[in-house]
Amino acid sequence: MRPANTLRPSTQALIAALAACGVSAPAAAQTFGTGCAGASGKTPTIEADELIVDGSDFGVEITGGPNLFGYLLVGANNTTWNGLDLPLDLGAFAFGDCDLLVSVNIVVPITTDGLGQSSLTLPGFGGFIDVYLQVVLADVDLVDFDPPAAFSAGLTITGVPASLLQPGDLVITEVMKDPSFVTDGFGEWFEVFNTTDADIDVNHWTITDGGTDSILLDAGAPLIVPAHSFAVLGNNADPAVNGGIDMLVDYSLYGTLNFSNAADSLVLTTPDQIVVDAIVWDDGVEWPDEPGQSMQLVEGVFEFDLNDDGGNWEVTECFIGGTPFNTDRGTPGTPAGDCANPTLPFGTGEIIFSEIMQNPSSVADTVGEWFEVYNTTGAAIDLDGWTFAQGGGSFVVAGSFSVPAGGYRVLARIGDSLVNGGLPLDVYDYDDTLFLPNGSQTLTILDASGATSCLLQYDNGLTYPDPSGASMSLDPTHLDVASAVDGSFWCEAISLYGDGDLGTPGVANDSCGP
Repeated sequence: MRPANTLRPSTQALIAALAACGVSAPAAAQTFGTGCAGASGKTPTIEADELIVDGSDFGVEITGGPNLFGYLLVGANNTTWNGLDLPLDLGAFAFGDCDLLVSVNIVVPITTDGLGQSSLTLPGFGGFIDVYLQVVLADVDLVDFDPPAAFSAGLTITGVPASLLQPGDLVITEVMKDPSFVTDGFGEWFEVFNTTDADIDVNHWTITDGGTDSILLDAGAPLIVPAHSFAVLGNNADPAVNGGIDMLVDYSLYGTLNFSNAADSLVLTTPDQIVVDAIVWDDGVEWPDEPGQSMQLVEGVFEFDLNDDGGNWEVTECFIGGTPFNTDRGTPGTPAGDCANPTLPFGTGEIIFSEIMQNPSSVADTVGEWFEVYNTTGAAIDLDGWTFAQGGGSFVVAGSFSVPAGGYRVLARIGDSLVNGGLPLDVYDYDDTLFLPNGSQTLTILDASGATSCLLQYDNGLTYPDPSGASMSLDPTHLDVASAVDGSFWCEAISLYGDGDLGTPGVANDSCGP
């Protein structure tokens, strides 16, 4: 058993590697403009510490000719000074090809030693403010006094505020690395919990994984995780496409961060390079590894030295829910024990799915996919205003499209029977706004008020059939919602239609009986 307040070796190694290569550091100092040499033939140079933190001193290293007196010019601007444009050509002032590159707001005297080196210690500053530095040395030819001085190139440095945070003040508590309801490109996210009594602003933090992905959050406004509260950060903040999840920030706006579905890691670093939390998961060896289910930290171990242990993580049986109902499992933004959706809402069952062609053979999927619905009631139902959803995609029926009592209607990706494989002429064309994956997917029917009428999950052949060139067909003796959501009542169609695929679009289904 590890001693208290220690990280697992894998996590320690990750943090050390990131620190060594500067992955989590703020933007390094940037040079600009060009310098000019003095009588010694040397052009001064200037370097500063990469990390400049408010309240802490930082170092500046200067090189140039030996035993020279000069100044470090500290400016708040590198475009104008006292009404003059920068860079300012100093040739008119007998300084040859030298340019003044910074506004002269502060002047610090310097002297180089016999090796032409000088070191300074300056007070740090914060606020993500840029400050501009340039060195001028009296490197003069004492015979003809030409050139009279040497100037360095400019250097931009940026100060960051001291976070005053400690490891574990913000803890990673949940990770969705492999969503099923929507694709990884829309539905990856992670949850954090603020363990402190004060709000924490994560703007300007760095998010890093175990590969080459690194994101610097730069929202231009605070990103607050309230005290003793959860927040979710993900790769898409639009609930209409990410599975209905409310997020603090869409981190894809600031770079690339893709979670591996195998082994990977997640590191959170403040602007002043405090690694507040880090985890390393291992492709199911110790950590949970289930598609469509988040990895969730067990309640009661919200500590940075405990959440890097895969034995403290689990999966939940709680569905994410929402509208359309997200059938992935997780509790984003809420405590693990607060499960609002312990079961699937199969629906009221007025309109149900009765046939699905997700993988046609006679034509391409992009033109030949379709599904059929059945009206279980004793009166016609107009689908105008009803929503049909697949994962994060959906469409709303626009205009009258009536399903007769005890009857079938077909909705197709492309309505033209000359290109869609020969479907009936009276299909509803949803104009390629929804696609049917050949593996697993959740399909939902919502009535015009938003209530779920039918929700099913076909499952890549686990319980539902998984044909190619034939539809999945609900047994005609089980046309009810309880049967529609149970894969054991479905079978492969055997009747030919149109251009040669198998199915019964718009008419009674083939029997699934013996």
